[in-house]
Amino acid sequence: MTSPTGTSSGLWNACAGFLRSRLRTQFQMARSSRTASDIAASFGLRLLQIVLLLMVEIALARLLGSSGFGLYSYAIAWALLLALPQSGLATLVLRETARGIAGTDAGIVRGIWSWSNRIVGLYAALLTAAGLATLAAVGPHDLPPKLRLVLLSLPLVPLLGLTYVRGASLRGLGQVVPGQIVELLLVPVLFLVFLGLSAFWSGAGLPPERAIAAYLVAAVLAVVAGHLMLSRHTPEAARNAPPRWHSEAWLRSLGPLAGLAFLGTLNVQINAVILGAFHPAEEVGFYRVAMQMANLATFGLIAVNAVLPPQFASAHTRGDIPRLQRLARLSATVSFLFAAATTLLFLLFGRTLLELAFGPPLAKAQIPLLILLTAQLVNAGCGSVGFLLTMTGHERDALLALLTAAAAGLTISCATIPSFGLPAAAVAASASLVIWNVMMLVFARRRLGLNPFPLVGLRKWTNVAP
Repeated sequence: MTSPTGTSSGLWNACAGFLRSRLRTQFQMARSSRTASDIAASFGLRLLQIVLLLMVEIALARLLGSSGFGLYSYAIAWALLLALPQSGLATLVLRETARGIAGTDAGIVRGIWSWSNRIVGLYAALLTAAGLATLAAVGPHDLPPKLRLVLLSLPLVPLLGLTYVRGASLRGLGQVVPGQIVELLLVPVLFLVFLGLSAFWSGAGLPPERAIAAYLVAAVLAVVAGHLMLSRHTPEAARNAPPRWHSEAWLRSLGPLAGLAFLGTLNVQINAVILGAFHPAEEVGFYRVAMQMANLATFGLIAVNAVLPPQFASAHTRGDIPRLQRLARLSATVSFLFAAATTLLFLLFGRTLLELAFGPPLAKAQIPLLILLTAQLVNAGCGSVGFLLTMTGHERDALLALLTAAAAGLTISCATIPSFGLPAAAVAASASLVIWNVMMLVFARRRLGLNPFPLVGLRKWTNVAP
């Protein structure tokens, strides 16, 4: 009879051998191109961003207190909810820039850049009108604290949109590292600096209004820096070419892409809004901490998503389906391994880590954190399936999947959060994420014949040829 120790050792060695062989196979594909170096750089930048975001969240929790942090989280949830449709615009800019460069059509590159700036400006004008109408209806002296903070955070929306567009433009040019610096690092670095200055100026504590003001200043400077970086890396051909606009085609794609981006975060942010409406502000802070920590599991997925979408578009344009399959499986392998490691870490030491970082009151985020991490494992195992669809012209399929998932999540949110609070918010967000990924995986099989699953058993179960 084999001893338990021997069995465990054999199982460990088999798993380790499997992972080594899978990673060797996946990265042999990328070794001869820029993919491996870009992914390595993305890992480093993403790791730095994670550290910076954790520093920001820890500083906010400590400086604002649980009540102030909850009010800040509620206002920022509204700003991020309104800003997310602009991520769809950034996806369109990324796709059209990559296609323009691959097809040596510099006019399209210039056109999509100028067109996207006008869309952001129009959106900002609409938000300004809505904010002024709210002030006129309620009265500037009768605003409740939550509504006052929400209105104060509204200028963040177009500023974040311009940051998304600048980063996407750089990545579409093949400048992955500068693009990620704009999208991932500039705002948290500057926010941390101005947050520290505000705390030094005001003393020990910090009101949420000053925290939002520091965020606004950081976003303004990030937009300026992003514009300068894009000007530096713009090819001469794109700099001098007359812009060509495909406004009708872009508008047709922008609707699904903006809806995709909006619905992708709708359940996350709307849960915070519903939670803040029916429960104390502190619960919104707990939910924000759980979401931020669960996002650590997406480290690998976000890193490969920063590199692979332009290559999806280029490979599809050339009709190189085998390369599309290899890239899809690479994204799933890398992201799943990082998600599994992160989940195990918080399963074993989650409460201790939360207490050390945010203080004992915010350790209540542990249970929703574990719920969210379960869904992130599914998300990571499907790889970059969302970008795989949008970069190959199947954004409407991705939008249909997201509509279904968002409707299911919103139904769960409205039915359960008012009564059950924080755990229900985590369950609703998790259910939406799982439904979305499973549906997109089905569409990827039907439209492209691709399967990104990194595990042999799962590939056999889905019955898709490699």
